[in-house]
Amino acid sequence: MVLVLLVFLGFVFGISFEEALSLFEGSEAMKAIEEKKRALEGRVISARALRNPEFRFESGFFSTTEGGPEGRLLYIGEITQEIPLWGVREKREKVARSEVRALVWELEGLRNGLLSDFYRAFYGALLAKEVLQIARRELKTAEGIRDFVRKAYEMGQRTELELMRAVRLYEGARLEVSRALGRYRSALRELSYYVGREVKEVEGNLYEVPEFRLPRPEETPPVLALSERVRYYTNSASLHKALALPLPRTGLMAEDAGGYYGFRWTLSFELPLFYRNRGEILESLRMREATELELSSQKRRVSSLLSSISEREKVLRESIRRLEEVLLVRAKKELSAGMKSYRLGLISLLELSDIKRAYFSLLRERALLYAELHELYAELIKLGGMKR
Repeated sequence: MVLVLLVFLGFVFGISFEEALSLFEGSEAMKAIEEKKRALEGRVISARALRNPEFRFESGFFSTTEGGPEGRLLYIGEITQEIPLWGVREKREKVARSEVRALVWELEGLRNGLLSDFYRAFYGALLAKEVLQIARRELKTAEGIRDFVRKAYEMGQRTELELMRAVRLYEGARLEVSRALGRYRSALRELSYYVGREVKEVEGNLYEVPEFRLPRPEETPPVLALSERVRYYTNSASLHKALALPLPRTGLMAEDAGGYYGFRWTLSFELPLFYRNRGEILESLRMREATELELSSQKRRVSSLLSSISEREKVLRESIRRLEEVLLVRAKKELSAGMKSYRLGLISLLELSDIKRAYFSLLRERALLYAELHELYAELIKLGGMKR
């Protein structure tokens, strides 16, 4: 009930990242992955189970002329059971477990990919909202300039041309707000797909980025899945070698021949005279070698991607630091001084427009740099999952 209330409030006042994530984790796509994981448990159960016994029934008639013609009905019933020697049962279970672990890691990689797409969608919407807010701030500034020029024009202190330019700057800012609003609504529609409900507003701080905790390459799902695939082919080769050995079957036979009863114990073998699973063994060994090469390549790829993420994070954070501590502070002071100078008639509207444009461009650049950091974090989620 509390969760439902929080979700309702989220749609009224704006949905937060945690609320959106909770809805996304309960989505059909994520549930399907978890169901597939649970379905794989059946493979281990099947491999662990003993093979079912076989039952054979025969009926016939035989006769003899010795001592006069005489006939008898014959009934034979036999039940046989495979004896899992050579560790066949344990080897089957090992094959199943290694295959299941490989598939689970592959599904985990798919899950991380979906989480990465969701993260991009949420912070893409948050970026669009921030850009919209910047555009509205710029519009308010342009409106203040227009109103000042209009009053000054009415008092004969500004020319008509200057008023026309101020109005044009204001209309340009209005157009930018309209475009930013369209982009924000489009981003909200994309986010709605992931949470399964219509999202009308998002809440959060674009300028807060989670800590980048890089996993080791061998701990990522793509590498772990291939590592389990190597074990799978190794276990598969071992299983086929065991299956190439004579596999015994034991049984109990009961006979009824017209009043004569008998019981016999049977033992049979499948003799590997013509075929000893060489094709299956060769395939498993060659696939293991191929997967080992793929695993080595995947480790290098993941290591390279993690190194790239780390380097790009450092560059982005340094760019953000310089922009926030130097460029943005200076541009804000310039805008404040420019507004005062223009009111005093010390600079032209064109110069003030350049100062204003530079300041708000830096605000947008700051938002875009933080969005790049979030995009980088989404790449990290795709590789190693979301750390919370």
